[in-house]
Amino acid sequence: MFDILTKFTTKKQTYRKIIEKIEPHVEYFMLDASTQGRFTLPFHLITATLAILLILASYFWLTTGDRMMIEVCILMQLIFAPFYIPGLYYYSLYYEKDKHTQVEVDKKNELIKYSSKGTNLLFHKSQVEKCEIHFSLIFPYQLEYVSLYLKGDRKINISNLVIDPKVMARWFDTKPLVYHRYVNPLPKNK
Repeated sequence: MFDILTKFTTKKQTYRKIIEKIEPHVEYFMLDASTQGRFTLPFHLITATLAILLILASYFWLTTGDRMMIEVCILMQLIFAPFYIPGLYYYSLYYEKDKHTQVEVDKKNELIKYSSKGTNLLFHKSQVEKCEIHFSLIFPYQLEYVSLYLKGDRKINISNLVIDPKVMARWFDTKPLVYHRYVNPLPKNK
């Protein structure tokens, strides 16, 4: 699963450079590699640590015949499972939702183009009635998003896998409402 993220972000960087050369006032955002890395790093570390401990415990068991180290490794895996498995599921939901999301911000004309699976919107900055930022407090479940309420009862959510919510909210004239939760639920667009 993590190999897909690396290939996808490489493609993003090339496309972003091309747009910046054509129109320097337009910023283009897709899945952000640094946010993905910040979220997946603890899971990579836990996987590597548990795998190394299991190999060492197996070696210890084969050389001495004592199963105590294997029992300790299994106990550690059981301790990390409630953190590890839901975290991967949580991340995969956000990734599936945002892997097709693209945001273009034209600062000169004050336009925003939002496209995602089945949704393609172009709106002016003045059409945003309300802006909300949803922060997540528990590390590493820090997948955050900004909710933009547009005129005409439209709501779009952009997670920090695509763009930092603080950067996006700073661009609008209205002061954003900030919500802090332990873990953010998966947002739904209207």
